[in-house]
Amino acid sequence: MNLAASLSESNGSSVALIDMSLPFGQIPIFLNTESSFNWGEVLSNISRVDETFLMGVLSKHRSGVYVMPSPTSLEDVSLETPEMIEKLLSLMRDRFDFILVDGGQRLDDVSLRILQMSDTVLWLPF
Repeated sequence: MNLAASLSESNGSSVALIDMSLPFGQIPIFLNTESSFNWGEVLSNISRVDETFLMGVLSKHRSGVYVMPSPTSLEDVSLETPEMIEKLLSLMRDRFDFILVDGGQRLDDVSLRILQMSDTVLWLPF
């Protein structure tokens, strides 16, 4: 989150932060925010997603960073495919200067697609 906030505040860049850490990411807890939608719900409507829809489901943190949390139910996760994630990230690239993805610790086809689409990858050991 600190990197996302710094990017947003330092030069007025538009920044999105996606919590892909499963199960149950922690970004909303760290940010003390609540969101009505998560990326699992967005993927279930991926054919309808355009910029207007996307901006309606993202939560804006007081730092200026737009946040998309992980699903709160594992049922929403079963829908994801690498192609769906690619479509979502492609739409977000058209809207945001920076997209930061917390990929968690999993390594599967979806996380590999995210890595393939990434311009820069930071690995932070915990």
